[in-house]
Amino acid sequence: MYHGPRPLHYVMPAGSIPKAKQTGANPPLYEAAWHVMFSVALKTEIPPNINTDLIAAIRDAVIPLNDMGIIGSYQAEGGAYEQNWKESFFGSKYDALLAIKRKYDPKNFFNSYKGVDWDEGRAAYQCYAKNAPLS
Repeated sequence: MYHGPRPLHYVMPAGSIPKAKQTGANPPLYEAAWHVMFSVALKTEIPPNINTDLIAAIRDAVIPLNDMGIIGSYQAEGGAYEQNWKESFFGSKYDALLAIKRKYDPKNFFNSYKGVDWDEGRAAYQCYAKNAPLS
């Protein structure tokens, strides 16, 4: 039996906020009164149709928060199919992070999926587009 996403709530400790502002973390992460994460237990034997349904359920669970203007996620905790990934993962810090990335990695050798200066056209990332659930 597979269950849909379950919300988990937590609050960032107030003492960490000043330090967080000096990092590349998206400002909504440390400005929020609380954080919500949706989680599901995944197993390797999940049939593809159930896996697709779970991905869609998580995406659908986040839509009401996004509709209220609540957008912000750690990249490692965000959805792989996040449409508004620059704002969600990096927010107002994206342009500064991009400038730093291009200064020290002008040929974009170091690249990660939906990371700063992500190259969507790389062959390594085509499986995401191919397997993306319908929006």
